[in-house]
Amino acid sequence: FMSDSTSFAGGIGTVAVVGSGTMGAQIASLVAHSGRSVRLFDAAPAALERAKTRITDEILPAIGGSGQFA
Repeated sequence: FMSDSTSFAGGIGTVAVVGSGTMGAQIASLVAHSGRSVRLFDAAPAALERAKTRITDEILPAIGGSGQFA
């Protein structure tokens, strides 16, 4: 168990999430809510747009966050 700021997770600044379905969108939202940058990738551009809309309109407001997505 590592609890200081130099722990594994503490040193991660940007997280890539591959797949923007239900799970990917939720993972990306929680990462953004934690203050880290998120890069969300999907092979289907339409799925990526749906995820971005769902994240900003539904998920982040539900958890009280305002993360930034690239």
